[in-house]
Amino acid sequence: MLLTTAAKQLTILLALLCAANAPARAADAEYIGTWGDDAAHCAIPQDLEGAPYIFGPGGYGQHEAHCTFEKITPKGSMWSLAAACPVEGDTQPQDFTLSVSGGKLTWTDAIGTKNMICCT
Repeated sequence: MLLTTAAKQLTILLALLCAANAPARAADAEYIGTWGDDAAHCAIPQDLEGAPYIFGPGGYGQHEAHCTFEKITPKGSMWSLAAACPVEGDTQPQDFTLSVSGGKLTWTDAIGTKNMICCT
C-alpha cells in the first residue's frame, strides 16, 4: 500500500514527536557510573571523606551521603534531577542538572558547576 505524501509526512511527524517525548530510561542514562575530579579523586575509597560520586538509576552516593532521585527529567543530552538527601535526620531537597559530553560529567546546581571525569 502506497502512502500519500501527506500521510508520509504525518507518519514522520508522529514518530519524531514520540521520540522527543519518550522518557529516557534512568537505567540507560550516561551519567550512571563513578565520577571524580581527577584520577587521584577516583582512587579515594568510599569509606573516606572526599570519595568520588557513584551515580545509579535511582540516586547517588558519595562517602556518607546517599541521595534518592525523586524526579528525573531528560532534556536532550542533559538531565534535570530532584533528589532527596538525608542529612542528620532531616531530608534535604537537592535540585541539579547533569550532562555528559566527551567522557566528562558536568553537575550544575545553585552553587555552581562541577566537572568530573569517569573513574575506571
